[in-house]
Amino acid sequence: MKTYIFLFLILFSSAAFSNEKSWKAYSEILKTGTVELRYSGDFGEFQHNAFDYAKLTKSPSAKKLLEEQKKLLTKTTPPTNRFEKLAFWINAYNFYTIVDVVNHYPIKSMKKIGWKNKRHDVGGQKYSLDDIEHKIIRPMGDARIHFAVNCASVSCPGLKSTPFTSDGIRVELTHQTKEALKNPLHIQPDWGDVEVTKLFDWFEEDFEVKLYINAEGFLKKYAPVKLQREIDGWLDYDWNLNSPENVKKAMSKFKVKQIN
Repeated sequence: MKTYIFLFLILFSSAAFSNEKSWKAYSEILKTGTVELRYSGDFGEFQHNAFDYAKLTKSPSAKKLLEEQKKLLTKTTPPTNRFEKLAFWINAYNFYTIVDVVNHYPIKSMKKIGWKNKRHDVGGQKYSLDDIEHKIIRPMGDARIHFAVNCASVSCPGLKSTPFTSDGIRVELTHQTKEALKNPLHIQPDWGDVEVTKLFDWFEEDFEVKLYINAEGFLKKYAPVKLQREIDGWLDYDWNLNSPENVKKAMSKFKVKQIN
């Protein structure tokens, strides 16, 4: 029995090390560019991170890390285990979004670049960001991913400041979702109902599953109690780049206080 436990610990440690190593360069990129912004609002404290693309474009070491991570991904065989696969592809999507913005910087919006060109190499195969999101991540059937993938825009849920991990993905997705659903960029009371991010409109079918029934059921599971109401409209979507300046400007329109 002791032998089996010992072997399990070795295998677990190896897997954890492999996952950490796979995203080491991306982790450093996030450390360089992520600007953690924390706020206090009517429904609690929440975080909405911005990203400093200008800083990244001026850093030779950061550019080297981008190339290092891209090169590693071309030689990586994507995992097939559910949680490893989910973490891997969300990281890949968020990483390549940063790559696209940096390669086209300065730009005002990710919409100027688009999501449909197959320019991202994973394991020797070319993918578009649309391929990754709509053909790989969404079909895995977890609606929380809409609060984890980041489209480099102000109204996208904040970019996680560290890579997603296979062993922590379920907790991490819940955390990302709950943070977003305290944020007035994504949900606001409207008399007795709420207006919400257009993510709930664009991807309506992803929330219509047994676990939630519909978007209101999703809110009942993850939103603050006072915001667990019927949805009666959609909030305007801010497609401006999620730079620190743009995020702070957007948040200044609401009754929230920056606390860091």
